[in-house]
Amino acid sequence: MEKRRPGTDVPPGRIACRRSRRWCGATTATGFKRYCSHRPRVAKRYSRPVRRHVVVELLTEAIREHALTREHFDRLIDARERDLDDEAPASLATLEDYAEATSAGLVYLALEILGAGDPVARRAAFHVGIAYALAGLLRAMPYRTRPDRGIVPPAIAAAASRHLDLARALRPPPTRAALPALLPAIVAAHFLRRFQRAGHDAFDPALAAPDPLQSWRLAAAALFNRF
Repeated sequence: MEKRRPGTDVPPGRIACRRSRRWCGATTATGFKRYCSHRPRVAKRYSRPVRRHVVVELLTEAIREHALTREHFDRLIDARERDLDDEAPASLATLEDYAEATSAGLVYLALEILGAGDPVARRAAFHVGIAYALAGLLRAMPYRTRPDRGIVPPAIAAAASRHLDLARALRPPPTRAALPALLPAIVAAHFLRRFQRAGHDAFDPALAAPDPLQSWRLAAAALFNRF
């Protein structure tokens, strides 16, 4: 199994996908088949009986206990199938749509688990999820095998910052109950500051270094009800 280089792991909900066959361990056809296999597995979580598998059982329990919306899972799978396309996103808007279906979709599910799925929280989740995914794309850019032609890193960073600003400007602000699902904004914001200090150079080696204070930043944000 190939070992990861330090600092190369990309946060969950990332836009970037390691698309090389060596990393994925599969051809495009096999990858497509794998994504297709997720669809019936998710469908079965909304019915009985449940397959005896620790991950399946826990997912089924969460779905039934919190009445998680199936549409979020379906959209996530649909969007992830695009990872197998050879063509890069045609525009920044296309990239943002993908980010909303994948990263923001996970934040929506987190809100449902927290019982905080009110309209304000969902609007914040929309922006936070997209910002987090775009920041993840920038972080993963040195390791991608396919360039995103026409979408330059500064434009991606500007879009991520705009979504963070929109989330934080919501009035009234999201309730404290929604805060745990919105904390990825802290991670995205800090990376964007580092990206700016690096002169918007996505290939600056300093960006690959992990943030040693990330846990403290998240704890402080939770304590002071910030995201």
